[in-house]
Amino acid sequence: MANPLVEAVQHFPLPQLMADPNRCRNVLNDIGADPAEVFLLVAALETRVPQTLMEHQATDELSMIQPRLVSELNQRGVERSRAEWAVNAWKDVISGSRLGQKTVIRQTEPATERAGGAATERAAGPVTQPAAGPVTQPAAGPVTQPAAAAATQPAARPTPPITQHPTVPQRPGPRRRRGLLVGAVIAALVIVAGVAVWLAWPNDKHKSSGSSSTPPAANLSAQLGPPTSVSVPAATPWTNTNLKVTKGERIYVSARGTIVYGPNLTCDPDGAVRPSPDPGSIIGGRHAAVIGLIGGSGLPFYVGSSYNGVAPASGQLYLGINDLGVTDNSGQFSATVRLQR
Repeated sequence: MANPLVEAVQHFPLPQLMADPNRCRNVLNDIGADPAEVFLLVAALETRVPQTLMEHQATDELSMIQPRLVSELNQRGVERSRAEWAVNAWKDVISGSRLGQKTVIRQTEPATERAGGAATERAAGPVTQPAAGPVTQPAAGPVTQPAAAAATQPAARPTPPITQHPTVPQRPGPRRRRGLLVGAVIAALVIVAGVAVWLAWPNDKHKSSGSSSTPPAANLSAQLGPPTSVSVPAATPWTNTNLKVTKGERIYVSARGTIVYGPNLTCDPDGAVRPSPDPGSIIGGRHAAVIGLIGGSGLPFYVGSSYNGVAPASGQLYLGINDLGVTDNSGQFSATVRLQR
């Protein structure tokens, strides 16, 4: 696959593309990039792949960083070959930009050292010269001559460097030690009180306090919204349901029908089983199955013939086909969507 980012940075600055995944998606769509490539590049941007490549460009550690970035994308549902393409695409653009060039800071060090050395010599000059005159001259001439000579010479104001005096570590005073002791006692009392409250808490509340993706019972008992019928064409990558969901809202989807995704190949909304990894699918699992996407910026998720889940983000709800090449598909699925506020 060609790298659409090369054309995108000709129309929009690279820092602004990296700063906003939605802007990056819109620019790639405007230049006519393939939807699958747009999805892979935006998914890499949302996992901070270009930022990480840029941070390690100057350290010559890309040989170790690239496999880790590919693995992170793969763990989020992107096929490994597609993940490698996305990482290399961002790497090519960053290496060709001034943002990806190495920064040389060694040129400023000699100037700093020369300035420091000159300052040390100027500071050391007045300290050593006046001491040598009065010590050596009295032995050869009268006592009054050195005094006259010293009077005619400019007065020296030696300022001994701070480093000549040994630094004596200061011990905390009685008041500071008392404050540290009081703070330690208060922290210990808070910990003990917390443990006591935890032990006194009922066991059923301990269990309910753990993290869970299941929404509270109040949400489950909320009234379901009206059903919305959506046709999901097999030859269209993503279909807008015209429903806007809110993060934490429960989504119910039921789908039915049969599509043709290849010569003499048909499947229902649950898709067809293929060996893994499957380079022709957007997400791993079942090929040509019904999948979902929220806001056009998140990661796609499996829907199939029946879906019951909580929206991970807020935005427009899309339904699509788990197929990177939909041009040879035909038919459509019929889906019914209901939201539980």
